[in-house]
Amino acid sequence: MKLNERIEQSISLGAKEIKIRKEVYNKLSEETRKLLKLNKVKITFDNNVKEFQSIF
Repeated sequence: MKLNERIEQSISLGAKEIKIRKEVYNKLSEETRKLLKLNKVKITFDNNVKEFQSIF
């Protein structure tokens, strides 16, 4: 499963916050970024995370 799909799945499951690396966030599609904003998911940039981490 691609990264965009995994993040979209986390959003659909009700993630409240996503910790993500800045480089990974920049590679996300525009559609996924808009979904994050529409669902009011808090985005925290953290270099200690492998790719991303969802917090429910």
